[in-house]
Amino acid sequence: CKSSVLPCAQALAALTPWASELVVSDLHTQQMGLATDLTFNAQVRMMQKLLQRMARAWLPSHLTDHEAMKGLRALLVTGSLNRGRIAWWLNLREDYKSLGFEHLDVNGAFSVSAPIDSQSEARGERSAALGFRDWTGTSTTSLAQTIWQCISCAHHDVIEMHLERLMDDFINVYQENGGPLLDINVLRAQVFVGAMLQNAQLLGQLQDICETIPETDWPSVVSIADPRLAATTTEACPFWIVLSSAINFTALIHRYSLLE
Repeated sequence: CKSSVLPCAQALAALTPWASELVVSDLHTQQMGLATDLTFNAQVRMMQKLLQRMARAWLPSHLTDHEAMKGLRALLVTGSLNRGRIAWWLNLREDYKSLGFEHLDVNGAFSVSAPIDSQSEARGERSAALGFRDWTGTSTTSLAQTIWQCISCAHHDVIEMHLERLMDDFINVYQENGGPLLDINVLRAQVFVGAMLQNAQLLGQLQDICETIPETDWPSVVSIADPRLAATTTEACPFWIVLSSAINFTALIHRYSLLE
């Protein structure tokens, strides 16, 4: 393998000793294990093709151009090569772990509008609340992974324009409700790495999408809301979740210039 350092790994080096040793993709050579792994290469090419040929119709060019695809591949390689180490680091600090969900889908959570208390009910005031029903998938896990699970299916504008404010809001509300005060720099770095890990893990589910929606039909998919993307992979993950996560990971790479 060839060891090198990505800018995001350099930023992480101040937080954890092993970050500067992350094995990353050298796009100009074939000197690393995954660079010559035919299955992995096929999965990455498939993801790039899905974004460029299917999602191009509804995405801005900076999320589907050559530079975006090069960055996506580099970080998918990094995530795949370092899965165990990344998972260990994300769960290393107890103050950055909490009860959360390892997997979130459309059937596992719901939104309700209800009164906060009896006084609010008397005044007819209601407040939005998030409910969670899939308790079998919960565990003590990294806050960053839970946060990414919640936002990975948002519109890409949320990642590019509002992620900093969302993290600030999370830190404040978390502390107000009894949690420790989190360092936004640590949380941000963990969200980056958590997103990289999740997308590397989702690569294996791409074949189901391609077998269900023939490549010749990809141009006819004009939005993430296309009913054909509601089908699920063999892992019971809807196609649109796999695709949305990849889109938002690409938006994350672009927004924070992770490869510059």
